Amino acid sequence: MSVLQAESPTAIVKRAYRWVEHSGDFDSLEDDTPEAIGGRLSYDARRRQVLEALDWNFARRRFNPTLRTDVVAPLNMPVAYARPPECLRVRDLIDASGNHLTFSVEYNVFTDYQVPSQIVYTKDIQNAAHFAPAFTQALEFLLAAEFAMVHARSVNRSNTMLENYRRTMIDADRAEGLERSDDDAYAPGPFETAISTSYFGDRA
Repeated sequence: MSVLQAESPTAIVKRAYRWVEHSGDFDSLEDDTPEAIGGRLSYDARRRQVLEALDWNFARRRFNPTLRTDVVAPLNMPVAYARPPECLRVRDLIDASGNHLTFSVEYNVFTDYQVPSQIVYTKDIQNAAHFAPAFTQALEFLLAAEFAMVHARSVNRSNTMLENYRRTMIDADRAEGLERSDDDAYAPGPFETAISTSYFGDRA
């Protein structure tokens, strides 16, 4: 009998409970047990949080933008493009020569002049079978940090899980960058500052 288990939200949530030594006694996130309900409420928000935090290669997509002429654009960025489908976070806007263009993201993507360009973005990947292993591990640690506060009532254990999450994300950041020649491993932003200040509960 195979010991391999296909990835699924249920499997990820169960492992997150095990990280904090709490029994996830449920067969599906659709069950009515407290653990299944808690996992169902937390899973998708944390999945999107981890996706947004890093410019993951498996979720990176490129899109030839569609010009919008029916919207009011900022005065200093008069060109409007439609957001890509299933776009979680716009990472970059580049022209045909590879130059990075100034842009602003609202409901649409705005820039200052119209040229042939590409939008680089993070797609909202929901199929757990497509997650990178480091992404899955980071997601488990982030969920475990939350579960530790709810079920174990342990600030120390929660902070330990958050530290595991931070280390996993920093290692993933370096590994993702190895698969690119001249791109940053993640789009410029306060990534390490953000994850260094995340915690559940009182540190005192």
